[in-house]
Amino acid sequence: MRSYAAKWYRTLASYFPSKSLLTARRLKDSPLRCFGLPHESDFLPLKELRGQDLLIVDVGANRGQSIDSFTSVLGDARITSIEPNPILAQALRKHYPTIDIHNLALGAKPDALTLHVPRYGYTYWDTRASLDNDFASSFLGPHNFMFFREERAGLESFDVPVGTLDELALAPDILKIDAEGYEYEILLGGHQTLSGAPIVIIEKPGPDIIKYMEKYGFDPYSAVGSKLIQRTGKLNTIFLHPAKHRKFIATVLVEL
Repeated sequence: MRSYAAKWYRTLASYFPSKSLLTARRLKDSPLRCFGLPHESDFLPLKELRGQDLLIVDVGANRGQSIDSFTSVLGDARITSIEPNPILAQALRKHYPTIDIHNLALGAKPDALTLHVPRYGYTYWDTRASLDNDFASSFLGPHNFMFFREERAGLESFDVPVGTLDELALAPDILKIDAEGYEYEILLGGHQTLSGAPIVIIEKPGPDIIKYMEKYGFDPYSAVGSKLIQRTGKLNTIFLHPAKHRKFIATVLVEL
């Protein structure tokens, strides 16, 4: 039933001119913003850092949910956001005029890539964008749209520059990475950034990332409400350096 309703929603949306579903998705998040809550509870332990002069680098800004979450728990923090999708980056600049938005991808070394965004009718499905042409195309079909018509479907491709974390020349206090499986490559390009021992938040890090972060002296933590437990998280894992973040760890840690 849910899939059937989703197909109707996508089909109806395709008749309304929109380069992005950003506005609709922001409406979905509006109750959280009204109550000053983050979009994911994993951000809650960061409240202990509120009031400090923090620099945050948000890699994978998407619709701005992380920007809102950081603002809700930390107040007026300085945020630099990275978003490779030019459609989203343009929309984010309108919604967040005081945030530094970079339209580029990050990787292990400078390069260039092509991002493919599926379009059906008037609507660009930017959340289904991919570097893989076939993967992006696979979204467009009768399995996702009612009364699917091939002539209404297409792909928009954008050339996107690839930089590295270290090329940003920033020293973040908090680094958040959500890059649809490219997190490890991004970390490879961030030796100097990681050496500064920021708090690092990564969605579903694999064993390769856990091991890589260990090389820089980071331990993995999972959020439980507004506290932390030393283990990997179900969704996000918060990496902390014991020497740099001793006071923060002591405040929010719950012993197993």
